[in-house]
This record gives sequence, C-alpha cells and structure tokens, in this order.
Amino acid sequence: MIKNFPVFHRFKVASFIYAMSRALMYIGTSFGLVYLTEWFGHWGILILAYPTIFGILWSVQHFEKIERLRLAGTSSKSSDGISYEQVA
Repeated sequence: MIKNFPVFHRFKVASFIYAMSRALMYIGTSFGLVYLTEWFGHWGILILAYPTIFGILWSVQHFEKIERLRLAGTSSKSSDGISYEQVA
C-alpha cells in the first residue's frame, strides 16, 4: 500500500513553521502592527499577511512536489531533474 510516508519529516517541518509563525506574530502584534496600521492604515496588515500567504503556498507546493516524486518512484527523476531522495 504505502511504502514510505515520511511522518517525522513532515511533522518536523509543520512544527517548525508553526513555531516560527507564533514567534513572528507575537513580535508583529506586540510592536509592529500598531505602527503599521497607524502609518499605512488597513494596508499595513497586508504587509504582514503577504509573507504568511507566500509561506503557506510555498509549503503546499513543496509537499505536493514530494508526493508526486514519491508516487512516481524513488529512482525516477522529475521534469526539473530532482529525485525524491534529494528533496526528502
């Protein structure tokens, strides 16, 4: 059925991203959000939202790429020449 499911790697990456988001949001809401909304209005919130959205989309794309490589087989190469072992 499923030969390889890197649970620990995915848990490590998800936990690290969550921890970094909590740390950055703490700093952002404590110090930066007040000044950003004062200087830029509602557009100041987007200054913090865009990197967050970019990080989420990048991580989803990365895990989809890993899953495609895993389903294609560990010995095959993707279209950009990266094997599953190099990514995971």
